[in-house]
Amino acid sequence: MHLRTTFLVTLAAVALVLSGIVFAGFSLHKQEITSQERATLDASTTTVAHDLDTRLAEKQSTVALWASNDATAAHGTRAQRDALATFRAETAFEGVSVVAANGTMVAINASGLPADRREALTGADFSTRPYVQAALDGERYVSAPFEAESGNFIVTISAPIRRDGTVVGTLNSAFHLTATNFFESSTTLLHPEQSLIVRSTDGTQLYADPLPDGDRLTATDTVGETGWTVTVAVDRAAVAQPVRQATTYQFGALGLTLLAVAVLGIWASRLTIRQIDELVAGFDALESGNYGTTVELGGRRSGSGSRVGSPNWPRRWSAGPPRCSCSTACSATTSGTTCRSSCCRSSGSSTPTTHPPRSSARPSASRPEPSRSWR
Repeated sequence: MHLRTTFLVTLAAVALVLSGIVFAGFSLHKQEITSQERATLDASTTTVAHDLDTRLAEKQSTVALWASNDATAAHGTRAQRDALATFRAETAFEGVSVVAANGTMVAINASGLPADRREALTGADFSTRPYVQAALDGERYVSAPFEAESGNFIVTISAPIRRDGTVVGTLNSAFHLTATNFFESSTTLLHPEQSLIVRSTDGTQLYADPLPDGDRLTATDTVGETGWTVTVAVDRAAVAQPVRQATTYQFGALGLTLLAVAVLGIWASRLTIRQIDELVAGFDALESGNYGTTVELGGRRSGSGSRVGSPNWPRRWSAGPPRCSCSTACSATTSGTTCRSSCCRSSGSSTPTTHPPRSSARPSASRPEPSRSWR
C-alpha cells in the first residue's frame, strides 16, 4: 500500500510539473503574440510618419528649386508671372505667390482666383504671416494646416528667393492636403486591419480612417518637419483571435499531457505494482506454510510462473535442528543425527537417514521441505 501511494504521489508530481511547463510555454506564446502586434503597430506608425515627413520634404525642395529661378526674382515683370503660371501647371500646388522683401505681395497665381481678388491681394502687406517671416529669414517653412471654405485642409510651404546671395523675397505655395489624397497615399503602407489618424499640433484632426468599434490598440509617432501626430489603431479583437487560438492549443496540449501521464501510470501500475502485490501475497502464503504457491511475473500466464519455495526459487535458510519429515524419533551419533522412519523408502522398510550437523550448508533441492523460518 505504501509503494502504491508513493507511486501515485510521484505520478501526480510529474503530471503537475509537465502541466506547469506546458501552461507556462503557451502563456509566454500568448504574450509574444501581443508583443508582436504591438511591435507591428509601432513599426507601421513609424513608417507612416517617415513617409509623410519625406513627402513634405519633397514639396519643400520643389518650392526651393523654383525659388532659385531668376524669373521668380524679377518682381512685377511678365517673366515672373509666367514663371508662377508654369510652376502651378507643372506641380501639385493649387496656388503660388511672391512676397517682396518689404512684405508686400507682388504676384499671385491661384486656381479659381477672380481677377478682382488678384488685384486686391497684389500690393497687400503680408509681412506678419509666419511663413513669410520664416522665408525672409532664409528658412524653408511649412505652415500649420488651416481649413478652407471648401472644407479642405491646406498648408503653405515657403522658401526664400535670393539674388546674389541676398534674400529679395519669398515664394509661397499652397498645398491641399485633402484634395490631393496626401494622407490616403500613406494608408497603403498599413495592414488591412489597421486605421490611420493624423492630427496637427493643436489637436485638429486632419485625417482619420473609419475606426474599429470597441476597444482598440494604438501606437503614435510624430512627423518631424511639422510636429503632426500620427496614430495607427487596430481592433483588439484582431489581436485576441490568435490569442484565443493559442489558448485552445494550450488547453488541448495540457489535456494530452495529463492523458499521457495517466496512460503511463496505468501501464506502470499493471506492469510493476500489480506484480509486486502478487509477489508480496506469495510471500505471505509461503509464510503461512503454503509452499506450492505460484506467482505470475514478467507477464507470464497462469501455470508458467515461478513457484515460491521450489528449487529454482532463490532463498536463504536459517540454521535450525535437522528434521526428518517422515521419522518420529532421532538420535545423535558421532557422524550427525540419525532418524528412523518407515516412509523414507518406497518399500516401507525402516531405513536410517543421516543429516549433517547444524553447521552444514543449505539443503539441496532433493531434501525434504524446509522449515518456515526465513531471512
